[in-house]
Amino acid sequence: MGNKAPKSEKAYPNVPEGYQELTGAMYYKSGWMEMAGQGGFMGRGGKNVQMWIQCIHWVVYTYPDHQPWYNWGSTSAPSEEDTKGLSLPSIPGLPSMGLPSLSLPSIDMPSVDMPSISAPSMPSLPSVGLPGAPGMPDMPKMDMKKFKKLKKTRRKDYPYQRFEIYQSGDYKPKVKKSGKKVTLSGLTVKEYYEEEDEEGKGKEVHLTAPSDEQADSWFETFASGGAAKE
Repeated sequence: MGNKAPKSEKAYPNVPEGYQELTGAMYYKSGWMEMAGQGGFMGRGGKNVQMWIQCIHWVVYTYPDHQPWYNWGSTSAPSEEDTKGLSLPSIPGLPSMGLPSLSLPSIDMPSVDMPSISAPSMPSLPSVGLPGAPGMPDMPKMDMKKFKKLKKTRRKDYPYQRFEIYQSGDYKPKVKKSGKKVTLSGLTVKEYYEEEDEEGKGKEVHLTAPSDEQADSWFETFASGGAAKE
């Protein structure tokens, strides 16, 4: 694997020891990409941030920090001999080394409705009388405890997101590429929070690779995992 940092057109954060940036379609692929929609209020803004993308054949995880994973430069699963001595990461729903079945794979993906999040109710302002009438009373202060309940805390030692890219029944994720930009669509995306996990269907994930060569590699890797090319 070697000790090469990515040869990219843009400087990205550090990488795990022994990380090597490979090209072409891979069974496992990890690396830094810019991801849209992670900044702003409650993580719902449109600011691009650098995220570690971890594709394990047909399941994808995103992290704010690099993970102790590796790239496997083949579209076939590594053998037991290939993985001897490797310590695989403990992450939610890690799939087996083999291909998922053509029907729904056996993965930990409960059906969770997207919770509705409402803003704290503001007390209505009292009516203002004519000059000479009693003055308007002070507006009650906002209850900051209620406001804090809106802010969710990411689960420790969990990825930010997880989504699958295999084809099954009505679930048909797609992938397209334009320059260094790679877009995945038709996804069911799960986000992990201490209070309650969120799951949204029909989502798009917009990624920007550090180079055209790596965008090609990610595009082919996602397609190899099952996403239909557009």
